[in-house]
Amino acid sequence: MIREYRMKHFKSTKNPVTWQTSADQRRLIGHMVLHKTENSISGGPGLKVAGGRRSDNGRLGAFITCVKPGSVADTIGRLKAGDEVLEWNGQVLQNATFEQVYEIISASKHESQVEIIVSRPSKLVVQ
Repeated sequence: MIREYRMKHFKSTKNPVTWQTSADQRRLIGHMVLHKTENSISGGPGLKVAGGRRSDNGRLGAFITCVKPGSVADTIGRLKAGDEVLEWNGQVLQNATFEQVYEIISASKHESQVEIIVSRPSKLVVQ
């Protein structure tokens, strides 16, 4: 499902961001490429992600714990603490342990951009 969404709804632009309601209308799925600024390439796109946390249904997941105000994650992605990161640069983070999530995110530390897919309850939508 995630890969079908990516191929069908994603266009290549500077900082592409798309949001779509899930089939059950309960969640929003966001797909974005966040380009790091020169000052943030080694530090990331301005968010902290904690892996190996339990979701409401008991499944392991990776969740955003902090978004730096004014960062690309904030201003372009409109990401929020509590959003679940489903994929990071094509690597699935659902059911991943803390260590697995850490390794996946660390591997992209020096890349100029990250592609992520996130999920949030639809009631948290920011227009």
